[in-house]
Amino acid sequence: MKNPRIFVTVDEDLADAIRRIGLGTGQSQSGVIGWVLASQREVLLQLAEVLDLARQVAGPLATPLQIELTKMETDVKEAAAQAQDQLDAARALLEEERDRQELLARGRPDPFRNEPREPIRIAATTKALGGKP
Repeated sequence: MKNPRIFVTVDEDLADAIRRIGLGTGQSQSGVIGWVLASQREVLLQLAEVLDLARQVAGPLATPLQIELTKMETDVKEAAAQAQDQLDAARALLEEERDRQELLARGRPDPFRNEPREPIRIAATTKALGGKP
């Protein structure tokens, strides 16, 4: 069976980011989108189940359901913020290394040669966002 195709409309900034991620990973743009969605497969399947059940149930459960969905949205935003912090740390490390390499290429001494570096730990983004590692 052939996988269904889904067309997605995004703003220009997001389209550019997806294109650049594709260049960095060697994937097509649709491959990048598929990769992101696949990393959240279980969460999306469970959300679809909950929403299906919500359509079948009316009355007093509507308010608790909205409360739980709001909590879930908050959790996802917190996980995204954590992933953003990790990406910021990675960006800072890469920018520092790029600057160091540019100085070395110009024949300048390595400013970090004798300076100990603290390791930066970056957790798997999919795990941070609630998916399986």
